[in-house]
Amino acid sequence: MITFVKNKIIHNQELIAQELKQARIRQNISFKKASEKTGISQKYLEAMEAGEFSKLPPGIYSKNFLKEYAIFLGIDVDAILELYIEEAGEKYINKKQKFFSARIPSRINIINLPKIVKIISVFIVTIVCLFYLGIYIKKIIAPPYLSLTEPSADLVVHNNLIKFFGHSDTEAQIKINDELILMNAEGSFSKEINLKDGLNTIVVVAQKKYSQKNEIIRKIYVESEQKP
Repeated sequence: MITFVKNKIIHNQELIAQELKQARIRQNISFKKASEKTGISQKYLEAMEAGEFSKLPPGIYSKNFLKEYAIFLGIDVDAILELYIEEAGEKYINKKQKFFSARIPSRINIINLPKIVKIISVFIVTIVCLFYLGIYIKKIIAPPYLSLTEPSADLVVHNNLIKFFGHSDTEAQIKINDELILMNAEGSFSKEINLKDGLNTIVVVAQKKYSQKNEIIRKIYVESEQKP
């Protein structure tokens, strides 16, 4: 704890200002760092070190600012406050100004810019993380790519055999009418289907482990050849 002796030649506010400034300089602390650590605006710290206590918010705020700054710098808080109250006289005692100021300080004066920047930064980082998390989840549950090159559309055929060709994501599982179909390394698949006479509905489904389904339906009508 740093202690000091009161010099009767100078005013108490000047003595307080000297002690604050010397303590900060001895510890090589900048106003910016002190403001971040104490939550007190830099302009108020500069005012205290200049002995301009009238520039502080009135009432109990100025006393609390001085107390917090003295604690931060490791100065004898009781001695500092005693000097401050002695200098102030009855100004901060009469008319309930010991606890509250008659004039409410401006909201701008008590706002601490570093804290606001920190809160905004945390908010932005959170939003960005949630955005990328949403993209990742959407990618997982989105249905895989699926295309059929053959048959390209619904058909009327005379042959009971027809071959299906298609492509999908390599991570997907392909089923044709609930029958599992193997794919090659490029994501291509093929399957020869034996059709019945009349209308055939063929359902091709692609699905990843946690994704939604992607399906293509082909309706193929087989006309039986009339025998003479």
